[in-house]
Amino acid sequence: LSVVTVVVLVFYNRSSHFAGVLRSDTVGNVTRSVFKSVKEELDGLLDKQSQDLIAGKQAGQQAANTALEPCPDDPPDLIGPFSVEFGHTRTWNEVRKKISSPLQDGGRHKPTNCVSKHKVAIIIPYRNRHEHLKHLLFYLHPMLVRQQLDYGIYVINQDGEGVFNRAKLMNVGFAEAAKEYDYECFIFSDVDLVPMDDRNLYRCFEGPPTLVRRYRQVRFQAALQHHLWRSIFLFQATVFNR
Repeated sequence: LSVVTVVVLVFYNRSSHFAGVLRSDTVGNVTRSVFKSVKEELDGLLDKQSQDLIAGKQAGQQAANTALEPCPDDPPDLIGPFSVEFGHTRTWNEVRKKISSPLQDGGRHKPTNCVSKHKVAIIIPYRNRHEHLKHLLFYLHPMLVRQQLDYGIYVINQDGEGVFNRAKLMNVGFAEAAKEYDYECFIFSDVDLVPMDDRNLYRCFEGPPTLVRRYRQVRFQAALQHHLWRSIFLFQATVFNR
C-alpha cells in the first residue's frame, strides 16, 4: 500500500509541482537527478512486487497440485452399464443443465480431489448432426467425469455441402487440441457412437489403437434395419505425430 501511495504522489507531483520545478533555473540539474533516482527506485520496487506476485501464484498452484494424490487406476464412481434413451428430442438447454455444472470453459474438465493420470482429447468430426451431438454430449460428459479424466471434447465442424472429409477433420482436431493443452492421448469418435458402459475407459493403453468396436444404429431404432461396424480410435500424441 505504501509503495502504491508513493507512486500516486510521485505521478501527481510529476504532472503538477515537479513540472514547475523542472522548469526552474534555480534547481536545474539537481532536481532532475533526484527525480530520476526516485523514479528508478520506484520502478525497481514495482517490478520486484510484480515478480513476487507471479512467483506466489505459481508456488500456490504447485503446492495445490502437490497436496493432491494421484487418481486411482480404478475410478471409484463407475456404475457400469447405464441406460441410454433416444426416444425424445433433447434441447440444448436440457443438455446444458445436465453437463454444465462440473465443466470448465471450452468443454474441459479435470478432477478437483485428485490429479488425473490421463490427459485426453476427444475429437469428434461433425457436420449437420445436431440431434446426434446432443445425445452424445448428454451421456459422454458425465461418463468422462466419473472416469476421473483430465479431458477436453473438440467438435470439429465441416462447413458447406462438399464431400465429408472425416480424416482431414481428425487432423485439424488434433492440431487445434494440441495447441491448447499438453494432451497425452487423442481419441477420435463418430458423433453417433454413444457409450453405454463407463467401464470402457477413454484412456490410452499400450497396444492396438482401438478402444471399442460396436454397432452404430443410424436411426437408433429397436430393429437393426441399418447398421454399420464402426470404431473409436485412440492414439498417444507421439504415435499420432508420426
